[in-house]
Amino acid sequence: MNRPRPGLLVLAGLGGALVVASACTPAAPPAAPAGGAPTPASAAPAVAATAAPAGTTGKTLVIANAYSFTTKDTDPDRGGVDFDFDPYFHAVYDTLLTFKPGDTTNPVPLVAESYSASPDAKVYTFKLRKDVKFSDGTPLKAADVAFSYNRLLNLHDTPVYLLDGVTGVEAPDDSTFVITSKDPNPAIPFIVTNPALGVINSTVIKAHGGSDQPGADKTDTAEDYFQTASAGSGPYVMSSVSTTEMDLKANPNYWGPNKPNYQTVVYRQVAAPTQLIEIQKATDEVVLSLSGDQSQSLQGNARLQVNSFTSPNLTFLYVNENPDVLAFGANPHFKQAVRYGLDYDALVKVAGAGAAQAPGVVPPQFLGALTTASAVHRDLAKAKSELQASGLTNPSVELDYSTSTTGLTEAEAAKIQASLAEVGITITLNGQPSAIATPNYRGGKNPMGLFGWAPDYPDPNDYLPFLPGQLVGKRAGWLPEANPALVEMGAKASSTADITSRGKQFQDIQNKLNQESPIFPLLNPGQSVVTTKNLTNVAYSPVWYIDFAAIGSN
Repeated sequence: MNRPRPGLLVLAGLGGALVVASACTPAAPPAAPAGGAPTPASAAPAVAATAAPAGTTGKTLVIANAYSFTTKDTDPDRGGVDFDFDPYFHAVYDTLLTFKPGDTTNPVPLVAESYSASPDAKVYTFKLRKDVKFSDGTPLKAADVAFSYNRLLNLHDTPVYLLDGVTGVEAPDDSTFVITSKDPNPAIPFIVTNPALGVINSTVIKAHGGSDQPGADKTDTAEDYFQTASAGSGPYVMSSVSTTEMDLKANPNYWGPNKPNYQTVVYRQVAAPTQLIEIQKATDEVVLSLSGDQSQSLQGNARLQVNSFTSPNLTFLYVNENPDVLAFGANPHFKQAVRYGLDYDALVKVAGAGAAQAPGVVPPQFLGALTTASAVHRDLAKAKSELQASGLTNPSVELDYSTSTTGLTEAEAAKIQASLAEVGITITLNGQPSAIATPNYRGGKNPMGLFGWAPDYPDPNDYLPFLPGQLVGKRAGWLPEANPALVEMGAKASSTADITSRGKQFQDIQNKLNQESPIFPLLNPGQSVVTTKNLTNVAYSPVWYIDFAAIGSN
């Protein structure tokens, strides 16, 4: 997410004037941060970017996405894990650490000039640059970082899970910020790159009703302000927003070395079929929502650049084990009947160009991913045998999902329906608008659900939510007592500092998930980007999707 990361299916993405190489194994681990625990490794598609011209042009960059903006999507502490809006947060709010273009293996300084970890990987200390300024010209201080993190924690909105296990944040002086975790967490440097943890101007937000205190979920009234203005230190500021368009202007007080190339960015909602038509007539434009097959139809257009690759996003199916939602959802034989009845190869074909079966929940570009040999494959005879062993006769289940603009989600749902019908399971399709589907998914109300997950940060700890009692596990009615062994395995893997051992533990977790979980990883969808030929540096990131400021023009 994307699509809120923990919610809606993501089926098309972006890139630009780039070359994408799929990374099948994790990259070599980066050097450890100064003074502490080693930094975990992960890999991402490599990007070869063309240098952009220096200086800001007076031109306007248009970016089209088949996505509806919501009131939460301008407040990083509330909407910061909505993958479709992460480009905005990344452009407006700077994070402590970031990644260089094309790399997700080694967090590098941004607001922080350095960081260190305690030997037990529980305490991370960030030393801040002294030259960072907010868009109003005032200096960014550690107190602003602490306010931003505490506000996220106390609002208890969707992004709060990023800081699970964090027991305290503090700013002992203007240039020092400290994060303390209950348990060892070697993923902290990766987590702080997420746009939801961008630093906001605490003075401005407090003046408009913002609060970082306990109870902020009831007392904070800054959401209305975020609908009219931004309060960050990034290369852009928000100039206007509606349910169909976001307009950004270059920040005249931007402190950083990478000045934006375009004076204005228009980020607007456009249906995929319209994107397909408009991009063929446009200049200075990027379209993000074309399916793999739609983008492939443009390959011969000399005015365009088309790039496709397998994304780190995950499409998954789940059965709800909550008996109040699905009476037989926890029946182990029924779950196995679903697992082995799904036609994974057919689903990949439906997903189109660039899609691949997901061997596990951790994408192949990241540390701890399973190889294709570990993937579950269809075994219709076994599925029928498991259904017979379940004691259920002609079970019927409603499958809920968010309707898509391309029709791809509907096609996948129909394929699931057909494949499980061969087993003897009747599936009733219930596609819903995202405004309905997402709250129902997050509330654990779906008997069976087809949804997606986009990485919040490129580390296997981001997939702990698929364990029992965690975020996605709870939505599937899968509680800790259902599988204590997996809970214990997750706790151990997430706190292991040694990279090799940690990767192996996550592989063991996924092999066990593939046998016992009510959540079934289906595929990593193909992502495609189409841009006008003149654009450069349109680089996909699994963390912030796309960097508006980096995009240049020949």
